[in-house]
This record gives sequence, structure tokens and C-alpha cells, in this order.
Amino acid sequence: MSDPKKIYLTVPNFLSLFRIAVGVFIICGIIESWTNILFWGSVACIFDFFDGGYARKYKVISYLGEVLDPTGDKILVVAVLLRVNVKLGILVAILEAVASIFAYLYRFSDKENHFIANGSKAITATQMIILLIFALSKLDIYTGLDSLSAETYGFMAGLSSARLFMYTSVFWEYLKEKRKRTLK
Repeated sequence: MSDPKKIYLTVPNFLSLFRIAVGVFIICGIIESWTNILFWGSVACIFDFFDGGYARKYKVISYLGEVLDPTGDKILVVAVLLRVNVKLGILVAILEAVASIFAYLYRFSDKENHFIANGSKAITATQMIILLIFALSKLDIYTGLDSLSAETYGFMAGLSSARLFMYTSVFWEYLKEKRKRTLK
């Protein structure tokens, strides 16, 4: 495998950059209609499921990719939430930003915790599915679907809070463990 510090121009990194671009375009209003949000959001979600597997299969894992992938997820989720409900979007953005700080600190601490990584992936997948269903409900052809309720908004914020709790707790345990080793 190549040195992960020197791998930048890879297919998975471009897929992650695409997700970030879609999120930014949604926030800026360049992707405006719910039909376009549904289409581009769906494409971005599909890319999200392939980038990590591709990177592992073809051994093009990079530090940049480890940052771009979760960043793309969070930007896409927050972008759609901002279009749905600004207050909820801001709340989730703050929760996700703080969780990301702990996630990056933990991820680059040379610790591997597959439970945390898989839990975070499950949270992201659930958020994306809910947002795609919401975007679908905004289309005129699916008038049978109601808009997301206040409980669903709370659930979205709860998922972000769960991610924040997961990462802060494991990072705290890591720091305690590191301190014990230092004191010995």
C-alpha cells in the first residue's frame, strides 16, 4: 500500500468532494428544487456507500479521505436540514461539528474501534434515508406522504447527539487510558 500521507487524487476522494459540493450547492441555493435535491442527494448517498469500499479494495486509503468522507456526510445532511428547517439545521450542524472534532481526534489517535465507526455509519445512513424520504415527500407526485413531523426533527437531532456522545465518551476513555500509561 502507498503511504497514506501522500495519496490525494483518488476516486474515493473525488466521490467525497462531490458530496461536499452537492451539500454546498444545496446550502447556496444552486440546487434549489426538491426534485433536484432528491436526485443529487440520492447520487451523493450512493457514492457514500462506495467510496470507502473502493479505497480499501484498491488500497488507496488516505488521511485526506478519512477526513473528506465524514465531512461530506455531515455537510450533505446539514445542507438538506437547513433547507427543511433552519433552526434544526443549525442545531444539528453544531452537534455534528463538535462530534466531528472528537471523531477526528479519536480517529487519528491510532485507536481502532469498529463499534464506534459502524455506529457512526449507521447514524449517517439513517439520517440520509430520512432526508431522502423527506425530499420525496416534497414532490407533487407523492402527495400521500406527509411532511416530517416535529418528532422526526427531534429524532434527527437525537441521532446527532448520539454520535456526539459516542465520540466524546470513547475519546475521554482514550485520554484516561493514555494518562494511566504516562503515569506508569
